[in-house]
Amino acid sequence: MKILLLTDEVWNDKKYTDHILSNWFDGSEVGLANLYLTPGIPDNKCCSRYFQITGKMMAKSLITGKKAGINFNVNPEIPETPKAPGSPDVPENPESPEKPIVPENPERDPEIPNVPPIPGMPELPKLKLPEDAGQLYEFFKSLAADSIELLKDFIWSIGNINMDELKKFLDEFNPDIIFSIRPASAKMLRFEKVLVKFTNKPLAVFSDEDEFITKQAKVSPAYWLRYIKLNKKFKSNLPIYHKYYTLSPKQAELYKNQCRLDTDVLTKCGEFSDYFKLKEVHYPVRIVYAGLLTPDLNNTLQRLKKALEKINIRRLRMTLEIYPVNKITKHQKNQLEDGVQTFVKSKILPQELKEVYKKADIALFMESLEGKNKAAAKYSYPAEMIDCLASSSCILLLSPKENAGFEYMKEQDAAICVSDPRKIYSALKQLFLHHEKLYEYQKKAWDCGITNHDKSIVQQKIYQDFANIIVGASDKE
Repeated sequence: MKILLLTDEVWNDKKYTDHILSNWFDGSEVGLANLYLTPGIPDNKCCSRYFQITGKMMAKSLITGKKAGINFNVNPEIPETPKAPGSPDVPENPESPEKPIVPENPERDPEIPNVPPIPGMPELPKLKLPEDAGQLYEFFKSLAADSIELLKDFIWSIGNINMDELKKFLDEFNPDIIFSIRPASAKMLRFEKVLVKFTNKPLAVFSDEDEFITKQAKVSPAYWLRYIKLNKKFKSNLPIYHKYYTLSPKQAELYKNQCRLDTDVLTKCGEFSDYFKLKEVHYPVRIVYAGLLTPDLNNTLQRLKKALEKINIRRLRMTLEIYPVNKITKHQKNQLEDGVQTFVKSKILPQELKEVYKKADIALFMESLEGKNKAAAKYSYPAEMIDCLASSSCILLLSPKENAGFEYMKEQDAAICVSDPRKIYSALKQLFLHHEKLYEYQKKAWDCGITNHDKSIVQQKIYQDFANIIVGASDKE
């Protein structure tokens, strides 16, 4: 079986650790080729054939007339650096991100020179902004961002593709099926149609976002114009989708009814040992959170901190270790850390998440319980949840009960699920007073993972589904 992968981002396992494509196809024997639509050079063990088109290429095609697209191969053994320019199977000028400018003083804006004060000149007074200036700035910033995205969509919609080189790439590979991994965008939707037209092969789609239903509370005309255009393009692509995969059964059912699609669930694989091994619980009990620290999640962690203060009022019984994957301010750290029961660790890399979770007694997974982002994960759940299942730790899930992740973990009975922030204290108290629950939910999380997310099971599902799609499409011809 030969699978043509259409992706937005570059398949680079060093830049995007635990890439979803490597998660699915590492160790497989299927033939793979990848058409991708961003700068960068691929770096993985699974695929060697590529066709790259970038926004810069598309913009140049409108200005200079040079058509966009590069057909090239790379060594599947993942060399540290790409082959030298001029080699027969690597493009002379593959698009790659420019080297970032690192200022000497990281506290200053790199675009503002650090000019020494002029002798005798008084120091300028600090500019005082009204209290709502920050909100006003963010509002105009969002308006500009929406306008820029609309312009990018326009360029991707009318840019000149190097059709001769693309056809050569497709003819040489001759795929059996096309697999588009994406959130819907103007560029992805356009290339889905182009590939189906050129190859006459069936197309399957995977998305971990709510592409069709969600509307945001925005006043930006550019946002709404883009929303209308994308929805129109999305609907026009529906007839060419042989299968539409999502992360959650709830979203799959919704799209099946709303869009009349053949939908199914496709999840991330986890690394599960062949047999379950019980982990001894520490004293004090270690709760570990590893992930983003957004304002909404900050609030939930502060509630958790207050609950721990009540539990630890006489002796230290539970601690919380926070490992942020994004940069946080000193104010955020001071809000969350007291140095006794709550600790904010150094920023970690995404590939370190799994090891951090494995050392926990309780792996904490959170989605926004309040605020504007509460409904962000309503129809899907992040792949990091599978890392929690693979950690062999008891999982504490804090999430709105209507979210797909909450419904899934509740149905599987794979985690202690809390949807009301006022019940965090009682949940923690029960876990401390009844240690047997910690061991019980270690096993339940592992059972759920090895039953539903083991690599061999997920890969076999992909291959069997694709084989059925290919046979079904050939029967209709």
